[in-house]
Amino acid sequence: MNIKSIYDLILYRWHKRKYKTFESLEFISVWNFFKVIETNDLRYIFKLKTYSSLPNIKYTPINEWLKLQDDYSKSLADKSLYLYQIARNELYHLRVNYFILTYAIPVLFTKENIEIIELIRKRGYKFNYSNEQEYLDIIMNLRSQCIGLGKKIEFKSSEIEEKYKSKEVNKVDIYKVIGILETYKGRKIDIFTTSMKEFVTIQNGYKEWAKAQEENGRR
Repeated sequence: MNIKSIYDLILYRWHKRKYKTFESLEFISVWNFFKVIETNDLRYIFKLKTYSSLPNIKYTPINEWLKLQDDYSKSLADKSLYLYQIARNELYHLRVNYFILTYAIPVLFTKENIEIIELIRKRGYKFNYSNEQEYLDIIMNLRSQCIGLGKKIEFKSSEIEEKYKSKEVNKVDIYKVIGILETYKGRKIDIFTTSMKEFVTIQNGYKEWAKAQEENGRR
């Protein structure tokens, strides 16, 4: 491992301890949550004093964000977003595996690296060897799996886009949603101070109200 890699690893571990994330819907604001969706920047789930200028953070809170998304989609009365999110999460994990293998394989070809090998094992790949030839065979096998993984990601991305594009769950116009919910509640909703937990409660209440209104209209 070269000096730059060691430095990056130290920064990664330090940032992981230093920067805390919102861990539940009870504490993360509507603005923070949907800002991640809008920008794909996971730094918005860190507890920062200001978000006008985001720090260069080496640690990426992928698992924390996936949990928040999962909790949100599970909490909604409308389960279409939940089913979509399951598919997106599966794709996300495939992409993480692909990213790790893509950058790990060239390094392991050059030199044995226990830390990288352990990372690969944690992702569910077998990496047991007793001699140099077995070590090289495993790397070649991982290389083949990586190529196959790339094709699988491409196929699954197209499948998700085709299946869910008509449901319009890819993009959420949060300001339009807020406007509807404010009319329903008869009051302003501050997206900077309202938690996602409260937001989901309002959303579900609106869904039930709209459903009742629709049923009454049919009578």
